[in-house]
Amino acid sequence: ETEPVEVKHQGQNRQREICLTGEPAQALLQFLLVLLQLRDITRQLLPSLFDAAAAVPDLHLAIKTHPGETPDVYALEVAGRERVTVLPASAPLAPLILASQAIITVNSTVALDAAVLGVPSLVIGLPNNLSPFVDAGVMLGASWELDLWGRLRYARNAAQEDYAAASADFFYARQSLAASV
Repeated sequence: ETEPVEVKHQGQNRQREICLTGEPAQALLQFLLVLLQLRDITRQLLPSLFDAAAAVPDLHLAIKTHPGETPDVYALEVAGRERVTVLPASAPLAPLILASQAIITVNSTVALDAAVLGVPSLVIGLPNNLSPFVDAGVMLGASWELDLWGRLRYARNAAQEDYAAASADFFYARQSLAASV
């Protein structure tokens, strides 16, 4: 079996290249390493992550599977997606971290390894065990909230209605001022 990753480091400026087996021969220079364990909440997140990454030209996502998973659990999520590679749990972690432009994780301590190596990390799904490091500014963090009762949707709709009302008030005030001159 071939190695799924070949990493080349160049000089002290940490210029990195990575080649993923099965990808075109050119090196991938914009590369994000994603470390997740596929759960229901993660399944909801992946399409948005893939869509955001697809909007960045030449950006490639590499998902390194959790040790308790096999790459085939991601087959449905990555089907038809370009520039997404699922790596087995056995893929060498240290070279992947060094080669990546950033790490995205839900709750993996690999973000700490990345911080030590100077690779930025985005921790999603806060709060979790990495929250103190996010609070200290060692890594970036983002949280999500399940909108079970539609509170966020209704708040967004209310904000849109408030904007429409304010716009109408402005229009009326401008018309009134013009009429009084």
